[in-house]
Amino acid sequence: YINEKYLKGICRKSRIGHKDLFGPDMELGRWLRTKPTAITINDILFVHGGLSSNLANRELTIGKINQITTEALDLTSSRLSFSDMPKFLFGSLGPFWYRGYHYEMPNRYPMATTEEIDDILAYYEVQSIVVGHTETDSLGGIFNNKIFPIDVPVDELDGFQALLWQQNAFYRVSSDGGLHKLD
Repeated sequence: YINEKYLKGICRKSRIGHKDLFGPDMELGRWLRTKPTAITINDILFVHGGLSSNLANRELTIGKINQITTEALDLTSSRLSFSDMPKFLFGSLGPFWYRGYHYEMPNRYPMATTEEIDDILAYYEVQSIVVGHTETDSLGGIFNNKIFPIDVPVDELDGFQALLWQQNAFYRVSSDGGLHKLD
């Protein structure tokens, strides 16, 4: 699913396919290839979708996840289909698509449990995880403030919200500049 404005904009005008815009020959693609899939800063792990317990069970470190996903970015769909680890990482249990912190996906995975969250945090030696990808009504912590979803609907909220980590505490910053500690 791609927003129509992107298909009508640069793709139509340049005649460059949307997928190619993110390829290794384009500036956006080259830039994206320099970014990690997951990163830890100050005992906080940042990842697009989330980390399922299956990653820890497979003993995938953050470094290994980043290495494999970077190397697999340019695999053709047929090569990806027959490459076990890249297929897993780009699948529903991988860091890009996993949504088990928010809900269960029948025939894919159950909703994460508090015990699984604790195991993931322990394995990756972090205190919390910040995730995007799955829209949430308002920025705040879940699983006893161990997981912080930050994909909020800007249009519906009539403004933005941001997550601030300051002096070992998380805050929600509202569009009017208000600061609300997340307990």
